[in-house]
Formats: sequence, C-alpha cells, structure tokens
Amino acid sequence: MKLGNSLLLLLIVSVSGCISQTETEADKEVEVPHIPGEPAIIVPHTQGERDIREIMEEGKQSAEFDIENEEIPKFVDENFIELDKIKSISKFRGGYGHDFSAGTGESCRSMKHYFWPAWGEHGKTHNPSWMSIEYYSPVDGVIEELQYRENAYGTEAQFHIVPDEEPAFLLRFFHLKLLDSLGEGSRVSAGQKIGTIGDENSHAEIAVELMIPDGSTIISFFQIMSDSVFEEYAERGMTSREDVIISKEERDADPLECDYSTEAGYFVGRGTEKYDRWSTSSANWLMLN
Repeated sequence: MKLGNSLLLLLIVSVSGCISQTETEADKEVEVPHIPGEPAIIVPHTQGERDIREIMEEGKQSAEFDIENEEIPKFVDENFIELDKIKSISKFRGGYGHDFSAGTGESCRSMKHYFWPAWGEHGKTHNPSWMSIEYYSPVDGVIEELQYRENAYGTEAQFHIVPDEEPAFLLRFFHLKLLDSLGEGSRVSAGQKIGTIGDENSHAEIAVELMIPDGSTIISFFQIMSDSVFEEYAERGMTSREDVIISKEERDADPLECDYSTEAGYFVGRGTEKYDRWSTSSANWLMLN
C-alpha cells in the first residue's frame, strides 16, 4: 500500500508540474509574423489562442493556388472602401509611390492599388477629411499578421485578411485605423466595417498576395472581385478591369528605376516636378466619373 501511495503521489506531482509548465508557456508573449521593413509587434495570448494560431498557420501553409493551370476565381462580393468618396485608382504595376513587388520575380513596380480620395487636389496629400473614409472587409475571413505603429494622427495598422472561401488569397491592408473591437485573429464578415484611413497623408490601399506552390506572388484586387462588385466601378466609368492593370510585358518594355537605398525602394525621380507630374497622370491612374 505504501508503494502504491508513493506512485500515486508521484503521478499527481508529475501531472501538476506539466500543467504548471503549460500555463507558464501560455502566459508568454509571442512575436506576430510581420512584413519585412515594418516593426514587429509583441502581443500576449492564452494557450487557446496559441493553438488557434498554429492551426491558422498550418492552414495558410497548405493553402496554395496553381496560378499556371487554374483560372483565378472572382470570389470577392463586397467592396473594401466607400467608393463614392474616391476620385481615382492607381494602376497595378504603375510608377506611383514605391516598389511593391517582393517575392514575385518582378521588380521595381507598384503591384498594389492606391485609391485617391475625392477631396483635395489630385497629387496633393494632407486632408483631414480623408480619415473619415471607411474600410470594409471584402470577404468572410480572419485578420492575421496585425501590426501597429504610431503616426502624427494616432495609431495605424497593417494586416491581411485570410478569406474563408479562398485562403490562398491574402487581402493586405495598409495605413488603416482599425476598429478597437478588432485584433489579431478576429473574424470578420463580408461588408463589415473594419476601420477608416489612418493618416491624413495616406490614401486607401489594397494588395492581394497569392500563395502558390513555389512561394507567393501578387495579383490585382480587380482580378478577384465578382462582376457585381466590378459593376460599381463600371458605373463610375471603368470599362474593363484592364483599365487599372498594366501587364507584365508592358511594364518590362518600359521599366522603372528604384532607389533601394531608401527604406521603401522609392522610384527614382520621385519628388521632382517632372516625375511627380507623370506619376499622378493617366499613365498611372484611372480617373473615375
């Protein structure tokens, strides 16, 4: 009996130690994965949240799309911005802003879209009314890789939403004032308000990172929106999705120069009157009606 009691006591102590160790690990803070060039954010979590994140990460790693052999699905049924408050849209692979092409096999081109607010002169920033323009989730999904940083007007966020329907397509957002009720791992619904523009000196922005078998690439938001969403743009004068997409062949034939000694890889000539006039012209933007 004494030996049995000793074994029972040893078992209880061992289990207790395991539980204590698990709780200690759960109380640790973890570094949220982040986009290169941006500050990492440390967030506390519980053990349950850790498990959820591991599951989401495994799902993201296994979510791949064979862009060479499959047709890109038009699965986005909600717009991401108050379109009636937007006057122009930058062209995919355009020359406005800075290089945004890392990991694609392409270089020195902006593979995202800027949405210029309706108020103020085109090409000129700093308008406080811009920060009232609302963002919406285009899909049902989960917020991941959330990072915060401070600017002159408060706290801005960047993150991506992993769509439930097509988890290989990551919808990336930048310079957004995220609602306080949302955070890392929050579920969002298509059409749900998620925040507003987070800086007077920023536009609305969106990019789509696509996970493919040999890594990732970037495609245009207009390639994944449904016909019903595109119709909202057609009503503002857009005749085709290609109106805001410069092809790889066209960009390669007319390459840009980037200064990679700058933090963001800005286009060479940026800040000069000649380049700024060109970068905000119809060569790089589509004006809406």
